[in-house]
Amino acid sequence: MSEQEQQQPVGRRRRVLVRLLACGAALLGVCLLFLIHSFGMDQPKLTPTTNAGQRWRIGYLEGGPYVDYPRHLRAMVDGLVELGWLEPVELPESEERTRGIWQHLAQHARSEYLDFVDDAHWSAEWDDDRRAEIRSEVLRRLNEQGDIDFMIAMGTSAGQDLRDGHDTPTMVVSASDPIQAGIVDRAEDSGIDHLHAKCDPDRYMRQAHAFHNIVQFRRLGVITEDTPTGRVYANIPDLEAAGRECGFELVIAFAKDSDVTAEEANRLAKDAIAQLAPKVDAFWLTDHLGTQPRFLPDVIEPLLAHNLPIWSTQGPRQVRRGALFGMTERNVREVGFFHARVMARILNGESPRSIRQVFEDPKTLVVNREVAQRIGFDLPPGLLLVADEVYDTIEANGALPLPQEDE
Repeated sequence: MSEQEQQQPVGRRRRVLVRLLACGAALLGVCLLFLIHSFGMDQPKLTPTTNAGQRWRIGYLEGGPYVDYPRHLRAMVDGLVELGWLEPVELPESEERTRGIWQHLAQHARSEYLDFVDDAHWSAEWDDDRRAEIRSEVLRRLNEQGDIDFMIAMGTSAGQDLRDGHDTPTMVVSASDPIQAGIVDRAEDSGIDHLHAKCDPDRYMRQAHAFHNIVQFRRLGVITEDTPTGRVYANIPDLEAAGRECGFELVIAFAKDSDVTAEEANRLAKDAIAQLAPKVDAFWLTDHLGTQPRFLPDVIEPLLAHNLPIWSTQGPRQVRRGALFGMTERNVREVGFFHARVMARILNGESPRSIRQVFEDPKTLVVNREVAQRIGFDLPPGLLLVADEVYDTIEANGALPLPQEDE
């Protein structure tokens, strides 16, 4: 065989190998392009954008002032700054009402994309008559004047009021339980095209199970206003379900907390708690106007006097001041960024209804060691080691005397 004939199979093999490599590279390129295209399609668009060259005009509604609302508004603004929708803005930390924060944003926030409209901040001041008037006023503004592009509904009552009657994109923030409150149909689907509300459907069930696992109570006390909204704020549906699962009885006392001053709500709450204290062996401290942190530890003194463990759904603010256990609030920044992302996606053209609503709060524990000593509760071994925050004393309110251990 000649040398030329010997080289022909080698040449053919090389040509075949080159073709295979070329085909493989082409196929790999097609796959990469497909993956890049798919990845891009799946990623939500968060890029700051204008409303046809104009700034998006933002409005705000709340049922009334509440300690959580300024925190959530600040956290949301921080998230918008991080995403580039706003230039960094220094918000007044001492401001306890969202109205002051909103005015500051309207006057000082610098943005090519967002306008926090000064006269589009509404608060019903926890007055039912005023709430109906405010809702009508907001709906007229949205439907007739039509100069608001996006609404922030802060809290449960605001979410209920903006569920229907308009089609302006609306994001519900800091609602206790949007599903039980009838704001959204399900955690997976708001049921309303213009509406989005953060949901954690198992949040209070997880807390009730954790409390029962630690304390093993048989009768759990809770106070609530005797209204559908009051029962949502007090987590009654979740507590009833947890009671069936864990085998404890829920004992309820009623105390009004709407259409009354905070001081009157506090007096009614203290009376209701005093009524419950001899009848239960643990207490669930919820979102009630009369049990705000500034009223503790005085309002829960009957519970401490009866050596009752207290679980707070409001976390460190109430645990510092007399509750034994609660969940921490370290995720407020993450919640704010979640809402900022949702807002960015909506302003980029996504339907509020199409955006995932479920955001699970972290399972983190906070404990007050002095409360445990005061009520004679032996903290389980290792519990303090896994707790994220431990307080050694009960924080008093000014000159309010702390109960003595020998009382």
